[in-house]
Amino acid sequence: MNRRLFLYAAAAAAFAPVCSFAESPIREMGAAEAREAAIAGDLVLLDIRRPDEWAQTGVGDVALEADMTSEDFGRILFEAVDGDRNKPVALICRTGARSSYLSDVLAKNGFTNIVNVREGMAGSSAGDGWVKKGLPLRQAGEEAGCRTC
Repeated sequence: MNRRLFLYAAAAAAFAPVCSFAESPIREMGAAEAREAAIAGDLVLLDIRRPDEWAQTGVGDVALEADMTSEDFGRILFEAVDGDRNKPVALICRTGARSSYLSDVLAKNGFTNIVNVREGMAGSSAGDGWVKKGLPLRQAGEEAGCRTC
């Protein structure tokens, strides 16, 4: 092996951990699939929109209200996952933009099992969304739980 090739190989090996293509802790799921997973107890579903948005459309029947702009968001999140960053947590917003952003933030902060419900409540290019699909809703402030299953 010539010296130049050796140096290239050594440099590539040194940067391999930085450049690795490890599996992302973020996956995507549709609204109906996320609802079914929450009902089955396979994940915790957080509606990260603001209270005024919850009032406009209602909240998914199995979603917990967790306004991502609230100072209580971190507490609500950690209570929802029982302090376990490995517990599956799904995020839903209006159209998937905020849930995509927050999914990245959680991944960078050690959460290892994040689901982005990218179609959101109102729909997006990823799908029709919770409301248009006619999935069950509840009023903001009511306890989350499946009352129609």
